[in-house]
Amino acid sequence: MGGKYADMGGTIGLDSSGNIYTAGSFQDTAFFDNIWLTNGNKPDWYMAKYDNNGTALWASDYSDDSAPPFRRIRRHLYRWRIC
Repeated sequence: MGGKYADMGGTIGLDSSGNIYTAGSFQDTAFFDNIWLTNGNKPDWYMAKYDNNGTALWASDYSDDSAPPFRRIRRHLYRWRIC
């Protein structure tokens, strides 16, 4: 991660294959290996998946004016979501 504004990791989880899921908030730009997220200089939150070697597989940003809080990552109906 890392843009010129505040970035924050919030939670982390593992699945049964050892894949790593992270969630947090960022402003402006965040990067995960070769995956870049840009949000137009407003707080947003993200979720990213890494394989068990630490290589980023995907990352998604979720726009919300208040950058909602998160407590943990949980698997629900074969999809990952922020809770």
